[in-house]
Amino acid sequence: MNTIAKPKLRPNTQDSSLDFSFQAILEGFIDGILILTHQGKLVHANDTARKICQGIDADAQTPESPDAGMRTRPLFLSSITDASASVGNSGESNFVPQAIWRVCLNLIESRKLYPHQPMILESQMATGDLSNLRVRVQWLQLAAFEHPCILVTLENQTQSLQNLALAEAYQYGLTSRETEVWLLRRSQYTYNQIAAELFISLNTVKKHLKNILAKQKMTVE
Repeated sequence: MNTIAKPKLRPNTQDSSLDFSFQAILEGFIDGILILTHQGKLVHANDTARKICQGIDADAQTPESPDAGMRTRPLFLSSITDASASVGNSGESNFVPQAIWRVCLNLIESRKLYPHQPMILESQMATGDLSNLRVRVQWLQLAAFEHPCILVTLENQTQSLQNLALAEAYQYGLTSRETEVWLLRRSQYTYNQIAAELFISLNTVKKHLKNILAKQKMTVE
């Protein structure tokens, strides 16, 4: 049985398989972007994706963080379990993290079951810096390849929420303190957690949020 080796993150060099302008576009994305062949060869990884992958691998290899290692443990499908040896035992932080590669393998397997149906698979995972990462994989047809490639999008949802909160703070005309409160609230902090984080009283938190909602309502109207 043919095995699919875990793709390795090579140093940033221009890939002759991709148009230079296309690579430049990928580098401009806020989200991390990985492109892999259906056999697991890495075609391209933008800078954001490399940083995310390196961070995940660092979490998994930290002895003080056993839970992080469990989050990135691969769950291989029965038809491609032979690949687990090369993936699970690599021990190199330069490889695509197991949790991300696992979703890619699921996409490959789904194609065998539904060869003519477009598939987009998603997975959620937490990283060591308490960020929530959304992994989305789908097929991508590139002119330079006979078979479709795998497009992996890595979205730091925590950072996305913070960016949204900052945009809203500007839109609503929030003060600096209101912006701090809104950033935490958008990050799913409770009232008590916001108070503890900013060293303010619970009543002050409620007052700020009341003012924020009032400004939000005025902007919408």
